[in-house]
This record gives sequence, structure tokens and C-alpha cells, in this order.
Amino acid sequence: MTITILGWIILPLSAGMIVLKPEWVYAMAIFFLPFSASAVVNIGSGNSGSGIQVWLYLAILLLLRWAVVSLFRFEVRIKNELRRPVVYLFIFVAVCAVSLVMPIWIDGRLQIMSPLLVDFTTTPLYFSSRNITGLLYMLIGFALAVFIATKDTRPEEFRRSAALYLASCTFVASWGLLQLALNILNLPYPAVVFNNSVTPSAGGFSQTMGSGSVEIARLTSVAVEPSMLVQTLLIGLVFTLPAILGSGSIFGRYKDRMIALLLIAICLAATSSTGYIGLALLFLLACWTLYRSGRLRAGLLILSGCVILAIVGSYFALSLVHEVVGSALLNKGGSYSALERAKTIYYALQYFRDYPILGVGWASVTSHDVVAKILSNTGIVGFTSFCAFLGVLFSGLFRKSRTILSKQYFDQAPLILSIACAEMMALATITEFPDVFGHFWFILGMAIAASLQLMNQEPIFARRPA
Repeated sequence: MTITILGWIILPLSAGMIVLKPEWVYAMAIFFLPFSASAVVNIGSGNSGSGIQVWLYLAILLLLRWAVVSLFRFEVRIKNELRRPVVYLFIFVAVCAVSLVMPIWIDGRLQIMSPLLVDFTTTPLYFSSRNITGLLYMLIGFALAVFIATKDTRPEEFRRSAALYLASCTFVASWGLLQLALNILNLPYPAVVFNNSVTPSAGGFSQTMGSGSVEIARLTSVAVEPSMLVQTLLIGLVFTLPAILGSGSIFGRYKDRMIALLLIAICLAATSSTGYIGLALLFLLACWTLYRSGRLRAGLLILSGCVILAIVGSYFALSLVHEVVGSALLNKGGSYSALERAKTIYYALQYFRDYPILGVGWASVTSHDVVAKILSNTGIVGFTSFCAFLGVLFSGLFRKSRTILSKQYFDQAPLILSIACAEMMALATITEFPDVFGHFWFILGMAIAASLQLMNQEPIFARRPA
């Protein structure tokens, strides 16, 4: 076990703050949510190595303190309006736990295909530490989502959490700019600072893309890979929508708009197809929001046409852009990652066909999407319970959003979180289920809090001058 540079700073600091200033530990946990390549402690090395992410360690500290305080007071306070989505989410997590009887029952009778594209070796399925680790992530994530939902039912706490996450995204994007500049200048990137996890998937910063005379180092900033970088930044971009569509803001309308431009620039520079698809989807969601409120104007359509023409013109005019877009998006269907994704989905659906009720056990099968991932690991029972949770969550958010849109409000929690959840789940559908990443549970907790009736009664994002 090796303590990282971040670990030497965070471990002693958080140990003192969890007793004296627990709200500071919460602020640190939210800030470090996008830092998926950052670890406080590394265990092992090589393909078997793993790192304890910073947000995970801080979340465990918060949850332990919450449990101790709740036991001391003999109560766990969850508002009545929050209990329904919390119960449905708990049912899904419980199904994941119950599904672990499957690898015990199968006991090696099923051969699991390697998720790597060029590796066609199989291994017998047994109950292992991987199943336990996968369930622990689910349990900690669920508890964190409930903790956030309970804490952020107060509007001032909700605003604070959104501000912390947006501040984190701003820092992550700025660090990404530094990485981009170092790549262009051919200078060494200080990966030891934030990209210090020994988890094999955390080495995305060292990968390159392109062919021929154009070869570009991938932009990951503090994330494990470009795809995860843009997913976390796109969620932050949603929190700038009140400053773009309406009169609200988090740090001020001008600052929020500048942050939005920075996040968009990094999403484009990351050369990830997930980023391009995510930006297009977010643009469509913004247009849908304006349309439902009656504020969609011809000027918006003209501006959109100009943006599309500029992108198309750049693609044909600039060889570098042509190479990057071709490698990252247009040729994605024939790329290594797309074929590997197709392979994992194909075999995952085969396992679901053989074990349709509870699947083969949570964290037993890798699949780079949401549907086949849940079906293969938890069967139709798990998939139905997860869909039921999403149905309850979105129905509450959409019901309140309709009222907000009819009054042309763009700075209230239900509308912003319904867009954030829709964006996150759509991206997860084309990448993979992000249960091991903190931003997923953060957004679920914020969305559950946004379903509270109080959030529909006052602007969550303060109105400030432009």
C-alpha cells in the first residue's frame, strides 16, 4: 500500500476536519468528484493495482460520521417527499446485493469472455472479491446519494453544492488547458499530482490518437480518460444554464457564461466522441426547454445554423481538425474502442439470455453500456427496479418542470436537475454504467433533493446582475 502526494495532504487534514469542521470535508468531497484518476492510497501494482479515489475516501468519512451521529440521536431524518425515490433506489441496490447468490450458485459452470477486443480467452465464473468490491461501491454510492439528498433539501445547501461542483469543473478544465499547452509545447505533464492512481484504466493521459503526420496526446485532465472528463464537465455545464437561458446564476451571469465557454472548449479539445454527442444533446435539451417555455426564436435557429456551418467548414478546411474529428467521431464505428464495446455488449446479452432472472451477479460481467450491463449482472429483476427508480425520479422532476417552464423560470432546481439527469443517463447509455464514479451519485442525490416541493417555490440560483 502506497500513500500518494494527495494522500499525505488529505489524510491528516480530513481526519481533523471530520471532527471539528465536517462541512469542510463535505466541500472537499464534492470538489474532488471529477478527479477520477486521483487516489489517496494505491494498493498493488500493474494490472492488479487499484487506487482509492479521493471522493470515495472522503465520502466514507462523511458517512461514518453521519452513522455515528444518527445512532447517537437514535434517528435518521429523511423528509417524507424524499422517501419514495430513496426507497426505489434502495430496492435496486438490494437486488444487486441479492444477485450475488448467482456466482455462488453457478460456481464455475459459466465461462466469461475477456472484455478486451483482441483477447478471446475465457475464465470460469466464481464468487470473488470483485463482486464484493462492486457491491461496496453501490452501497457507498447509495448512502452518499441519500446523504446529499437529505442535506440539500435546504435551498442554501443546494446552491452551495452546485457552486462547489461548478468550481471543481472550472479547476478541472483549467488543468486541462495546462495539459493541452504542455502537449503542444512537448513538455512533460505532471501526472504525479492528480493522475496518480495505479488503476490500469487511469492511464488515459499517456494515450495518443491520430495517424500519419498527426498524432495527438489525449486530453484527460484529472479524469481516467477523455470520455469521463467530458461527462463530468457536461454536468457542470448544465449548472451554467440559468445564466445562459434566464436571469439566474451561481457565481454571477458573466462569470458563469465565461465558465461555460471554458467547459465547452475543453469538451471539444478532448477529442472524445462522447463530448461531441453530449454537447449536441445538451444543445437539443436547451432548445427543448426554450420551446416549451415559448421563447424559442428564429435567431436561435440562425445562430445554430452558423455554428453548424462553421464546424463543417472547419472540418473540410483544416487538416488537423479533419484528422481529429475523423479519428474521434466519424471513424468511431470502426475504431478499437467501438468494436470492444460491441463485443462486451454482445456477450453480456448472451449471459442475460442464459440467466434472465437475476443475471450472473453484480460486478461479474463488463459491458460498456447501461442496458446490457444491468441485464447481464442483475437480470430482468434488476433492470426493472432501476427503470422504476428512474421513472419515479423523472416523473417528479418533469411534473415540477412543466410549472416552471410555463412561468418562464430557468433558475430552479427541478428543471436544471431534470436536464442534468437526462444528460447523464443518455451519456451512460452509450458509454457505461458510472456507478464507480462520484458524479453519478452526486447528481442522483441532487435530483432527489430537487423533487422536494420546497424547490418549486423559490429560485435556487440567485439572480445577480450580468
